[in-house]
This record gives sequence, structure tokens and C-alpha cells, in this order.
Amino acid sequence: MRPSRREGAFTLLELLVGMALVGLILTALLSLNLSTNRSASSLQVRNDLLAETQTAQNYVVGKLRDAAYVFPAGTTLVLGTSGGYSTRKPGTTSSGTWTVGTDPIIAFVLPPRATTPGTCSTSESTTTGPKFCYTFYAYYPVQRNVMTGSSGATGANNPGADATNDASAWVLMEYRRNYASITALSSSLASGISSGTGLMVLDYLRPPASGEKLFDQTDSTSVGVSSVTLQLATQRLGGQTVLVPATGRHSVTVYPRNVGKPVVPN
Repeated sequence: MRPSRREGAFTLLELLVGMALVGLILTALLSLNLSTNRSASSLQVRNDLLAETQTAQNYVVGKLRDAAYVFPAGTTLVLGTSGGYSTRKPGTTSSGTWTVGTDPIIAFVLPPRATTPGTCSTSESTTTGPKFCYTFYAYYPVQRNVMTGSSGATGANNPGADATNDASAWVLMEYRRNYASITALSSSLASGISSGTGLMVLDYLRPPASGEKLFDQTDSTSVGVSSVTLQLATQRLGGQTVLVPATGRHSVTVYPRNVGKPVVPN
């Protein structure tokens, strides 16, 4: 006589099937949780990059709007000391020599804050904007691993090492120098600006692809450069690559308001 099965008991096969189903459910839940976390992290990175890109763009645009002179294409600019990390052109080992229109750089001159002439001192603060000095400004990229390397930046100017992005991303730099005295705004202003250092404005700058430019300008024979187009994009490579914008670049065109106006010598 076959022994009767106890009511409520499970066979070994039933237990194995049940455990397998529970495992599948837990795996699905874990996968969903990981996917949600990655999406949330990617969204946070995208929002951070977007905010930083827009802030940097607005900052540079605000400076360009007040420009009294924009260096035309073909102007050679020597920034910083030889081999300095904060002015090193991407793709080179030490060069701080840039050519407007060929290299990714925009350079211009801002007028003094004072509305009447006065004595300029090169020691006037470039941070608040000199009262009596004209100021040279330049914006350009530096390779990220140059800034984070052993001979790179220290303190707040160092964005921090990022092995995944250091070799592929750039940082946008700002360079300032006061002019002790000028009698006219001309390309001769390219001299006497090589003793400064650059400060970081934007991290994770995306290098331009073929046919793209960081800066584009329209040269006018009558008043000099009449417009400048700024085209920024950022990227973070990793488990999920984040591009801001997803395609193309943020583009804004600026018409410097002081270009072509009379210049008061100081």
C-alpha cells in the first residue's frame, strides 16, 4: 500500500522550483534598482553639466559684450611663461603661443571702469575690473590632464583627477592682464601680455569635432571684429556617457558694444 502524502508538505522539486522563481524575481528587482540608480546619476550629471555650461557661457558673453577691441584672425598671442600648464595649447607639450582664427581662442580688450581718464597701474585688481586700466582677456582650452597632472594646478584651480576623462576632455581657461598705458587699440596690443596665468572657467569641455569651432568671429574692415560666436559643449565619459547638449553645441552670437567707439588714451 502506497504511503499517503502528508497534507501541506512540499516535495524537493517544488522547493527547488520555488527558490528558482524567487531568485528570478530578486534578480529582476536588483536589475531595476541598478538601472534606476544609473538613470538618476546620469540625470544629475547632465543637470550639473548643463548648469555649469550655461553659467560659463553667460559669464564669457557678458565680458564680450563690453569689449572695446577684439583681436582679429591671424593675430599671434603669447600667453604665460614657456611651458606653463595654465596656457598650454592642446596637442602640444609646452606651447603657449596661440593664433586667433587658427587655434581655439578668443581675445579682446575691455575698457576701464572709470568714465574719465586717470593713471593706470598694472597692480590694479583684474578681479573687480581695473578703474583706469584697459584689460586684456583671452578664453581658450587646456587639456584636462595638464591641469590635473603632477606639474599642474593646485588648490581650487585643479578640477581633480578623473582617469576616465582626463585624456579626452578640456577645461576652459580665462587669462587677464592689465595694460599700463595705451594710445590706440590695435594689434600691437598683443605684446606685453605674457606674464600672467590662466584660471579655470569651465570643466569637462568637449573638444570640437570636425567642422566645429569653440569660437568664430566676423572681421570687419571698418570697425574691426563685429561679432563673436561662442559654441560650448561638455561631456562626461563613464558607465553612461553624458553629452550636453546631446548633439551639436550651445551657440550664442555676441556683438561687442564698444567696438568702433572713440578710445580715450590713459
